Amino acid sequence: MEYMTADTKVNGYMVYPRFLSAIDVSPTEKIVYVYLFNRARSSQRASKSGKFADQIGRVYIVYPIKDLAADTGFTERWVKKSLKELEEATGVHLNLLAQPG
Repeated sequence: MEYMTADTKVNGYMVYPRFLSAIDVSPTEKIVYVYLFNRARSSQRASKSGKFADQIGRVYIVYPIKDLAADTGFTERWVKKSLKELEEATGVHLNLLAQPG
């Protein structure tokens, strides 16, 4: 058995915002939010170099539904349902753009 030490490198983790524990959505919606939030954090870092931010500094993400579905292991239909539920529960505006194809 291995134990974590002060020098243990932790790779491949995602941030889970604490407020998710207090809202009434399913675990599926919470997982979808975690993926979106972590993508937003990447966009936030990139925005400092002028990428993934609009003219007034709002950070945005590009995450095609099919990619989000593949990453989470959920169907595209389930991801779309989860996004709608999250928007209603959190008040976070998820501006989804139509994707070609």
